[in-house]
Formats: sequence, C-alpha cells, structure tokens
Amino acid sequence: MLPVDVLLGRTLRADADGQVNPAAVTFDEALRLGVIRAEVVVPLAEAVIGQARPNDLLAQSRFADASLPVGVRALLLIMKANASADIGSTRDAIRLVEKARAVDPSRAESWIAEVPIRLRARQFKAAAAAADRALATAPNSPHALLQRASVSHLQGDL
Repeated sequence: MLPVDVLLGRTLRADADGQVNPAAVTFDEALRLGVIRAEVVVPLAEAVIGQARPNDLLAQSRFADASLPVGVRALLLIMKANASADIGSTRDAIRLVEKARAVDPSRAESWIAEVPIRLRARQFKAAAAAADRALATAPNSPHALLQRASVSHLQGDL
C-alpha cells in the first residue's frame, strides 16, 4: 500500500490545517516500507520545515541529496539552503544555493532562493545581481519579479 502512504502524506501536508506532523510520520512510514526516496524526500522536507526543525533537514541522512534525480536534488538543496539561512548560517546557505545551481543551472529557482539570503546578510549588490539573473533566466516568473522588487524596496528604490 505504498501509494496510499505517499498520497496520504501529500494530502496531510497540503491540508489547510497544516497537518505536518502526521504527514511526516506517513512519509517516514512509506520510506520504512521501501518507497523510492525521491518520491517523498521533498514533501518530507517540507513537513520537517513546517515543524520548525531546520537542523533535522540539514543533519539527517534521509535528506542526503546524493543519488537523487536532478530536479529533486536541486530542489532539496535549495530547501537546505533556506534552512541554513533560517539558523543564521549564511555561508552554508550560499554554498548550498551554488551547489543547487551546479546541479541544474537552467532553472531560476537557485537565483530566486539566493536573493533573500543575501538580503538578510545585507549584501544588497549581490542580492540585486541574483535577482537580475533570476529575471534573465525566467522573465515571466512572479517569484523572480517579487525578489527583484524586494531588493529595490530595501534599497529605497521605489
């Protein structure tokens, strides 16, 4: 019944009440029963972040990015970068963003993720450059536009 565990976990995670604890338990059970890790690692990471446990995402072997498909690996690395930034480790966060970018350089997500990390560190010039690269990569992305606007707003360029 592995598909049922995976679907139940995704449903719980997406629930309006934010049932991240039961979702994490369900994904863990699916992993224990042998589901392919690439199928659940991102939603499990989202559930762990929803539980305010960024250190778990960074330290636990179930969130290792090796051997994952390119798209899943890049997304997981970006999530880890955000977790590193959340615990105040800007250097590790930038390193993880760059690692995600090396895995899949064609996507704008790594540039988009870099902007708030740079802004928190008060690195406005680097944040603006990342926002510009995100827009160059995905000119119609609302996320890229929002990040560029955030840089402009914080720089007083209204």
